[in-house]
Amino acid sequence: MGAAIAAQVTTNGHTVLWCPDGRSNTSRHRATDAGLDPASFGKLLADSEIVLSICPPAVAEEIATTVAEAGYRGIYVDANAISPARMHRVTTRLTEAGATVLDGCIFGPPPGGLPPARFYLAGAESASRRVADLFTGTLAQPVLLGEQSGQASALKMAFASFQGTSRTAAALAHALADDHGITEALLREAHRMSSDILANRDYLPGVADRAWRWAPEMREVASTLTARQLPSDLATATATAEVPATLGRRHNRSHHRPGNRPSASARPLRTTSWSHVAVLTARGLPHGVMWQCRGCGSIGGVPIHVALLRGINVGGRNRVAMADLREVVTSLGHTDVATYIQSGKVVFTSKEADKGAGCGPRAGNRRDAHRPAPGGGAVTERAGASDR
Repeated sequence: MGAAIAAQVTTNGHTVLWCPDGRSNTSRHRATDAGLDPASFGKLLADSEIVLSICPPAVAEEIATTVAEAGYRGIYVDANAISPARMHRVTTRLTEAGATVLDGCIFGPPPGGLPPARFYLAGAESASRRVADLFTGTLAQPVLLGEQSGQASALKMAFASFQGTSRTAAALAHALADDHGITEALLREAHRMSSDILANRDYLPGVADRAWRWAPEMREVASTLTARQLPSDLATATATAEVPATLGRRHNRSHHRPGNRPSASARPLRTTSWSHVAVLTARGLPHGVMWQCRGCGSIGGVPIHVALLRGINVGGRNRVAMADLREVVTSLGHTDVATYIQSGKVVFTSKEADKGAGCGPRAGNRRDAHRPAPGGGAVTERAGASDR
């Protein structure tokens, strides 16, 4: 990939240096074919305004550290498949040494045909544009993501998390089908599947609806794979609690994003449809009570609360704008705040215990026409506390 990317830069009339120390004859031939000039490591850094790091991810940080220790002060582009956390360490080391660091990633095969490869860049706009100009009109199309370092690395990780695991899963599926003599049937079902699994995210809420059922099924898959001496790690990992819990939590957040009306499938206000499931203690997810909605099947790691304000926007009286109501509830420290039509019903998540009528008076002070309902005003109830 490195020689193919560098070849695109040479087509625009730029001089590209490379360090042949320790490289194979095959690499030397590729560099020669790409029109690259050999140079020692020290001369390469001294003579280069921009350094492109394209190497196996396992050595990306080591190379960046070596460049930083050499005192390089130009533009350093790390275009390797590394995590945002590793990219942050690379950025810190090189920035302290005086370099300008850009986060990059490359999509597609080595450039040389159509469609072109995509070279994503994230970091300081002036530096990003300077690097992008190197590839203008080439078969490595530059794409500027933004100024936040880590965005390009996160994009690569997000895509690779799907691409790598999906192809591994496909290989396992075919190996298992071959062992049982049902390959043709598997292929028929495969052709009926949607081909836009990653491109179309509209189906994801439906996946979250059913995610809680995966664990028993995936444990059976793991057992079947093991019986045929095939790797079962992927199936076992999918069967763990973290996967459906994460899907459910993201599902809840997408439905109850601030300012959005919950979809009909979420049924956030039917408190009688929520039941207690388990205590979530998964690494990387909030600890606390996890709930499952029987209406939509979603599972979340954060308790969901419902506030019911009576007498709001009825008959033209007690007018309260839902945008104002959401702002008030958010100002109280709650998250994922959403309202349902103009009824004064509010859905939100909170790390705190139930606040009872705590949000009623504040809402009333915001809009004089609103008065707390008799008997305590706002009723805040933790969804799933009971099955009444």
